[in-house]
Amino acid sequence: MIAATELALVNALKQAGEDGQLGYTYRVHETFPDQFEEYLNENPNLRTPACWATFLGLLDGRDDGDGLGFRPVARTDQMKRQRVAMVAIECELVMPLGSFQEEAGDFERLHLDWDVPPHGNVQAPLPALTADARDDIEMPA
Repeated sequence: MIAATELALVNALKQAGEDGQLGYTYRVHETFPDQFEEYLNENPNLRTPACWATFLGLLDGRDDGDGLGFRPVARTDQMKRQRVAMVAIECELVMPLGSFQEEAGDFERLHLDWDVPPHGNVQAPLPALTADARDDIEMPA
C-alpha cells in the first residue's frame, strides 16, 4: 500500500506538470531511493526539476507542530558536489488501518503479504490477488 501511495503521488505531480498547473514539468519523477547518496553517485547529471515521494512513517494522528509546508532538505556531501538543493513538501495521508470488532485476543501469530515493486503487482487495486512475498510469524509459547 505504501509503494502504491508513493507512486500515485508522483504520478499526480507528473500529471499536474504536464497539464500546465505548475508552470514546469518534472524531468525525473520516482519514489525516493533508500540510499540517496548512492543514487546521486549513479546519476551525476541529475535532470531537474525532479520530484520524489517517500514514506516517512506513521503518526498517531496529532499534529507534531513542525508547521508542515515547505522546508529545506539538509544537503549531503554529494548534493553539494553536484550543486543540488532540495525542498521537501510534507503531505499527510489519512487512511483506515482497520479495527477489531471485538476485544483482541492473545497475539499468537502474524501473517503478512507484501507487494514488492521490483517484482511487479504494485498497482491498483491493492492488495494484489497474489503476494510477491509472505511472512508468517508465530510467537513462541
